[in-house]
Amino acid sequence: MTTSPALFSIVQCIGYIALTCSLSLCLISSDKIVQGLSVLASLLWAIHYAMLGVPVAAMQSLLLCLSMGTLAKIPADNCVLKRFAFVYFIAQFLLVTAWNWTGFLCVLPTAAVICTTYAIGFTQGRQIKKILAISDLFWIAIAFLSGSIGGLIGGIFALVLKLYYLYSQTRESVVEPTVI
Repeated sequence: MTTSPALFSIVQCIGYIALTCSLSLCLISSDKIVQGLSVLASLLWAIHYAMLGVPVAAMQSLLLCLSMGTLAKIPADNCVLKRFAFVYFIAQFLLVTAWNWTGFLCVLPTAAVICTTYAIGFTQGRQIKKILAISDLFWIAIAFLSGSIGGLIGGIFALVLKLYYLYSQTRESVVEPTVI
């Protein structure tokens, strides 16, 4: 049985920085900054998981970082290349899952990283945040099933922020002008 690292150890601080990057995605309107910050957060999550001794999560996070970075750099009008890269990274995610199969819990991170890759590679604006909220649901389930209190709290907080953002954006687009 492994022991949990101290609350403010280096590994946890890297996780806090990654969580902060993930949470701040809701506050940013520029799609390019959201893409770049998502890549940075995934890289930090990969380092965090590697230092915790969870190689599968580290590998999935590193692949996620590479997939989002690659898809963000491919021009939007090059649909064939974007689709090929997406399918290539899905195959990589599935290979990592199959290679490290230990049960149903392996499917959840794979679904989460595929959702995130799709959001960053093929959507923009509010749609990115909608799909990232779906991805958050997978991460919350993973944290709950693996007993990670910090992951559960962080995941719920990230989901609530995204849902609040989506709700506030919906209300702003529905509000009718007042007549004076």
